[in-house]
Amino acid sequence: EEYSITSNDDGTVDLECSVKQDTSRVHIEVVPPEEFGVANHTEDLASTQMCWRRKTRTLAWLKNEGYDTSKLDLLATDDTIPADDTEAVERFIDVDGGWIAPLDDPYMKSVNVYDCYVTISDSKTGKETLWQVVTAQDVILHKQEVRSHPFEEYAALRIPHRFYGEDFAGLVIPVQIAQTLLTRSVIDSALITTNPRYTVLKGGLTNPRELIENRLGGVVNITRPDAINALVQPSLNPMTMSVIDRMESAKQSVTGTSDLQQGLSKDVLSNQNSADLVQQMATLGQTRAKIMARNFADFVRRVYLKAYNLVIENATKQDVIEVAGNWVPVDPREWSERKLVSVEFALGYNEREKEAASLVQYDQFMSA
Repeated sequence: EEYSITSNDDGTVDLECSVKQDTSRVHIEVVPPEEFGVANHTEDLASTQMCWRRKTRTLAWLKNEGYDTSKLDLLATDDTIPADDTEAVERFIDVDGGWIAPLDDPYMKSVNVYDCYVTISDSKTGKETLWQVVTAQDVILHKQEVRSHPFEEYAALRIPHRFYGEDFAGLVIPVQIAQTLLTRSVIDSALITTNPRYTVLKGGLTNPRELIENRLGGVVNITRPDAINALVQPSLNPMTMSVIDRMESAKQSVTGTSDLQQGLSKDVLSNQNSADLVQQMATLGQTRAKIMARNFADFVRRVYLKAYNLVIENATKQDVIEVAGNWVPVDPREWSERKLVSVEFALGYNEREKEAASLVQYDQFMSA
């Protein structure tokens, strides 16, 4: 807090007060996939040699962040235009109004800023250190040695020994394309059946327009009984509907989401089906969902440790926070470093007991 007191001639006093508030906090941001990148042959972020995030920022924003003005002037005179990312363009193509920032002020120019974290090895000592390097158009705006990078990744379906996991869209798109083609063939067959093509004997119609209009209940005048005949059309393949059902089953097996999870069918509930059987049928396709839940639990653990260590590194004083309606003093400088965090989550009813029973049965089988 800062105070300034000024005495007036009439005996009054003017008091000016300025209060500074500490608004620093841990900010967790979701990074779009097209803005993030890693080095080739990366298995995980812990062992990668380089990772980065690319953001499009104006020079005015960079100036407010405290970057060197002389380096920003080099970017202002550069005529290079940042390339639009295909993913971002496709995401905003239906909502963008076409407004472009004015170019009268050079500091309104946008540039691609790369926030890179690269591991550099000392040629003399062989010691490896992690450096943060901020660049834009081959101009290094900032560099410093850091303890760790600020990124954590979540892959729903992991692939062993690879950073990027499985893509749901890549698995489902071929099945969906085949299902779309089969559904279109059924629709075309229904249209042809409702509006068939005809063979017309030359001179057999009094007014050909009557047949072309195809008016419901309309009269077609003919000169002879065999003037009009329906053109023979191939019927719909009887296997089409079964193939469509098979494609739907294939899509459910890929996504791990079955129809029973949306609501039990009347065919499932019967006097012969026990509650355990219904539970097994409803959870039969949840294998992928369980894998995603386990991966997400590990992701939450790593994010918590990253935020916890970030608070310890940057805390400079004691703070008072509100916890359950009470104000509690907290001093992160007294916290101890931690590396272990447990995340508890439930995957289903009696899931752990059933898994344990299956393992015991497997052990007995192998022992015999």
